[in-house]
Amino acid sequence: IEHLLVVCTPRFPNDEPTCQVLVIGGGVGGVAAAEDLARAGVSVILTEPTDHLGGQFTAQGLSVPDENSYIERDPGPGTRHYRELREQVRAFYAAAPGIIPSRAQNVGQCWASRVSGEPSVWERAIDDRLTPLDGPRGIRAVLLRHQLVSINRYPGNGQVSYADLVDLDTGRLVRIGAQFILDATETGDALALSGCAYVYDQVRDVAQTNCANLSNAQDQRACEKRNAPAYDDYEARRKRLQEGGKAN
Repeated sequence: IEHLLVVCTPRFPNDEPTCQVLVIGGGVGGVAAAEDLARAGVSVILTEPTDHLGGQFTAQGLSVPDENSYIERDPGPGTRHYRELREQVRAFYAAAPGIIPSRAQNVGQCWASRVSGEPSVWERAIDDRLTPLDGPRGIRAVLLRHQLVSINRYPGNGQVSYADLVDLDTGRLVRIGAQFILDATETGDALALSGCAYVYDQVRDVAQTNCANLSNAQDQRACEKRNAPAYDDYEARRKRLQEGGKAN
């Protein structure tokens, strides 16, 4: 985080805005979620602890997405809005003086992706997409340099009540009331602070993949049988979560 400061969190909030969905984390995923929600008429507040929206494209200084050519296909694995964002970056360089026309598609000639650009260009493209969505039935606020410190849930039903974030420049506490909180942080900060139960199924996915990759059908069945208890445990925990219980 730029201009890192130690900030003492006040006991009481200085501001209490509200929204339908609070998106915590202004990386590529958080920005995409906020944009789609706002276009659907949902009120959104987007927060980010650094000075910049865009995650790896801006704050992290990695201005080349790690992706393959399939991302540009329509239909394909990418969304229409993400394809539009990529084209905005290309359009900027196509209109910039001194850029060789054949290089505008991938100005850095990078191999990890067919598009590249400076962090400031990605940030400008993101701002151009979000600014028209400002409003009470869209993006109500973008709070940069705001760090999540706690999440409160109603004791009766466990639903989200509000989240507290501290302004890293002023030390002011912002308490945001929201119907839903979307965790778009890098490390799942909101999920951890909320105390919500969750199931992490990487082991299950890896085991399934390993079984499926075995060439012999008999070996596949034996592998699936060995991992059956793990599958059953996962499904049982997932069912308990759906019913409102605890995962453990």
